[in-house]
Amino acid sequence: MTLLVNRLPRLFNVTEYYRLAEAGVLRPDERVELIDGEIVPMSPQDPKHSRALSWCNNLFSEHFGRTHLVRVQLPFRIGDRSEPEPDLALLDKSLAVNLEEHPTELDFVLEVANTSLAFDRREKQQLYASAGVPEFWIVNLRDRVVEVYRDPQGTRYADRFRRKPGESLELLRLPGPKLAVSVLLGEPPR
Repeated sequence: MTLLVNRLPRLFNVTEYYRLAEAGVLRPDERVELIDGEIVPMSPQDPKHSRALSWCNNLFSEHFGRTHLVRVQLPFRIGDRSEPEPDLALLDKSLAVNLEEHPTELDFVLEVANTSLAFDRREKQQLYASAGVPEFWIVNLRDRVVEVYRDPQGTRYADRFRRKPGESLELLRLPGPKLAVSVLLGEPPR
């Protein structure tokens, strides 16, 4: 006779996550994130992802670099059980001056998605909304659109829409230029 036991995964907090890395359980080159207490592998970066992220980084650094640090694939601490590494994020420079730990608030987050699209739409979107990130974009390489999520309400965003190549976007709460969707998708500006 087999005894059935309720099996729940072992969840980790941020401190334990870093201890695993210090102890060598997580290798320095291992691409993982802590999401809701689970250590989740990150998708490999294919050339399309790298190209789009490079153009996004260039665009956001050029237009928002005076007022914000443009953080590329760096940790963002959300509570005690999550520390995702968004592809790109904007951190107000005034908040970064005395930063001793990873930031706990960001003005904007962007994820470039191809193989990670379902995870970014579901888990990442809920995580960023719950952290109060005012605006979250998914550069959706599969469908060749940019998905925009604004106005966090609990674990969801109240305002959602898409833009396609030939159209442009601007950040709602940060003054700046209109950004060409085609460039966000990794096409050089014309």
